[in-house]
Amino acid sequence: MNINDIANAANGRKKLPKAEMYSEFVDLVENLDRTDITDGRVYDVLTSMYNFFQPPLPVRPKTPEQWLARSMAGPKDCRYYLQYIYSDGDILVATDGHRLHTHQGTSYPAGFYDKNMQSIKEDAKYPDFKRILPDGRKGNNYLPTFKESLLDNTIKINSTRLEIINVVDDIWVQTQYLKDALSFFSIEEPLELISAGPLDSIAIKCSDYTAVIMPIKAD
Repeated sequence: MNINDIANAANGRKKLPKAEMYSEFVDLVENLDRTDITDGRVYDVLTSMYNFFQPPLPVRPKTPEQWLARSMAGPKDCRYYLQYIYSDGDILVATDGHRLHTHQGTSYPAGFYDKNMQSIKEDAKYPDFKRILPDGRKGNNYLPTFKESLLDNTIKINSTRLEIINVVDDIWVQTQYLKDALSFFSIEEPLELISAGPLDSIAIKCSDYTAVIMPIKAD
């Protein structure tokens, strides 16, 4: 039994409420002297503890992996394979289908990882994310910019009650998605905004990092 075994067993399990987790933990400790470490009961409690004690993602990511995890799909998404970070052996990527974060030049072997970068045994085919990356897309406009400039644009609430922001040339995206995309970069770092029109996604590049955000209706 190792941490990868526990992480895989925790996959898909519901996070227990604090009181219930405490009760499970106390029951395990009180019976340790007569419980074999390989017992299924121990395994169940350890997987529950793994889920319970996973730290929340920080508002300001401190690592590339934390930045990637901000664009993963949520636990209720039926596309379960999007609830992980994926490596193709060269690029780390995470997406919820509305935005995508990538980091070029990873050392992680190909496969799926949870937000703690524990390897997850998953056989699903990950979407072809490279087809929506801006490299080579016809009609691209490239605009040098900075973090504060992008956030200092018009913000409003659309008809679906989402806060959206006009990034460039009447291209609107969810404000939170833009904030997440920029959260790993300092105000001094030069960025490149890539767009190809109001119906296409926008991309923000900084060194080996790329964030892609799908547009949204402004009305």
